[in-house]
Amino acid sequence: MSISVSRIRHLSGFSCKFKTGFTLLEVLVSLVITGMVLAVFFQIMSSSLRLEHSAGKAVEEAVHMEQVFKTLLAGDVRDSDFQWEGEKDGNTWTLQIQEVDTEQTRAHSENTLHMRSELYRYIFEYQSRKGKTWTLVRYVQHEPDFFDEDFKRRHF
Repeated sequence: MSISVSRIRHLSGFSCKFKTGFTLLEVLVSLVITGMVLAVFFQIMSSSLRLEHSAGKAVEEAVHMEQVFKTLLAGDVRDSDFQWEGEKDGNTWTLQIQEVDTEQTRAHSENTLHMRSELYRYIFEYQSRKGKTWTLVRYVQHEPDFFDEDFKRRHF
């Protein structure tokens, strides 16, 4: 006695027509998950573009500030017409000089370190038109008596 394959399928509860594909619920769930992933991706992209733009503006301001400071340092601060403060492109700046004490004494010794030069701190404060304040500090070494006493009295 021979039994055909179609008879076995019929007896076991399987029909000849197999269901293939996804259900509507599975498609909707996958679309929702894909939409959420895309929303997060575009939010991250938007944030990174804003951050890149603001960082570019900050770098641009820093470069501009550094150029102004270098221009000032290229001049001689002892000149009577030297600009100690000013404004450029809506940004304001001031320059100060402070004498740095370079004489050091060791705690366990009577020895004192004497240098044949003088060290000064140049403090450049720059305020952008947006209100952000930047401060640059440079240490500059000068020969002894580079600044006369009258200059020191007026500017230190």
